[in-house]
Amino acid sequence: MKKKIFVTACMILLIFVVVCLVLSRRASMKQNNTVDELNQKPKAEEVSKAQEVKSDDNLQAQTGTTEDNKETTQKDRILEISFDYNRESTQATNQYAVWIEDNEGNVVRTLYVSSFTATGGYSQREDSIPTWVEHANPSEMSSEEIDAVSGATPGTGRVTYQWDGTDDNGTKLPMGEYTFCVEGTLYWSSVVTFSGQVVLGADEDTDIDIQAEYSEDTDTNRDMIQNVSAKYATI
Repeated sequence: MKKKIFVTACMILLIFVVVCLVLSRRASMKQNNTVDELNQKPKAEEVSKAQEVKSDDNLQAQTGTTEDNKETTQKDRILEISFDYNRESTQATNQYAVWIEDNEGNVVRTLYVSSFTATGGYSQREDSIPTWVEHANPSEMSSEEIDAVSGATPGTGRVTYQWDGTDDNGTKLPMGEYTFCVEGTLYWSSVVTFSGQVVLGADEDTDIDIQAEYSEDTDTNRDMIQNVSAKYATI
């Protein structure tokens, strides 16, 4: 009987020791996990801060500095020229051109020219948009260059032409002052020219003053080109 009690006591003691060992091991593992979490938290914070810095750098690279933004805004501004065009029914009319010149009077970009004049009509009718013919010298332009800037005469309505600051080859031009011209042959030798100055690279939107010059004091087809307006702005 005493032997049986002794064995039972030993078993209970062994179970108690095993339970203590298990509990002690679990406590040790939990403590190690806590330490690992504490060690990893600063690293996670460092990674997060590094990501924030990288994100800020990427944002700055995309938006640029204030000066870069200003330069981008300048480049994004375009010149927009609009006018009311009335297609006339008489002969020797309905020819016009829209172009840009530099300060030396060189044509840097033709936005539009009536195809009849551009493809040789100037040799048949000397009064067909003569200023554009003199400055652009279409006789020395290739057929591809003529095709790129010429087109059929539009119907009656409001027409708009835009200039993005590039030349006929698509090359960005230097900042500075340029002159735009709208010339129309109203009737035979009766010609009108509208012109204005635009400052390429200006940092403010601008409505541009326009000058009109008529070669003859006649009312014939005077309404062919009217209400010309121009603005240099972000559109």
